[in-house]
Amino acid sequence: MKFRMSIALCLLLAVGAGCGGGEDGADSTAASDNADSASDSSEPSTDSEVSTDAEVNEACPDGLRGLGVEDIDEVNGDHDDDSSDNRADLSCTDVSNVDFSAVSSRLDLAGVSFVGSDLSGVDVSGGSFRDADFTYANLADAQLSGSILDGARFNKAKLERADLSGSGAYEAQFVDANLAGANLDDVSVADVSFVGANLDDVSWQGVRWDPAYPPIWPPGFTPPENSDFSLTGG
Repeated sequence: MKFRMSIALCLLLAVGAGCGGGEDGADSTAASDNADSASDSSEPSTDSEVSTDAEVNEACPDGLRGLGVEDIDEVNGDHDDDSSDNRADLSCTDVSNVDFSAVSSRLDLAGVSFVGSDLSGVDVSGGSFRDADFTYANLADAQLSGSILDGARFNKAKLERADLSGSGAYEAQFVDANLAGANLDDVSVADVSFVGANLDDVSWQGVRWDPAYPPIWPPGFTPPENSDFSLTGG
């Protein structure tokens, strides 16, 4: 009798150990699966950040429409006040082949929207672009020397090798813009934002700003020497 009870007890213990081993095995398998899952989730995503080109495509899903000098003449100087409802919309247009020197009167495109437009290589020197919107626009190699750029927005615009020399850019925005190799000689800036901008190889000879309204530079950027002036005359 005692012998049979001993056998039964051993069998029970063996079964219990087996079950425990099974649970340990299941736990081990679950831990392994969780580790694999954690490993998979920690791997970097293959999705890249949205590029400027992709954002332009999103802003201009139908592509760019071509314009001629007659289209520019139609909106040139056509603003009686500063209200946004009265501003011409030339967004998503290709004006890279327009001869702006043929515009019938002094170039005045204040407040015009050029969002996502192609102005690469254009010569609009001496024009007025006060409060114009060049967000996502391509102005690579464009000539804007001596222009009025007060309040203009060049956020995420392409301005590689663009010539802005001698221009006035008070309260303009160049957030996340690419100004690599641009010419900003003798530019007057005040309260201008260059946050996130690419300023590699920019020429700053004679650039000046009122110390009371300094530009906002990208983190870690060493500002150029200020030729100094005062908006208040002090």
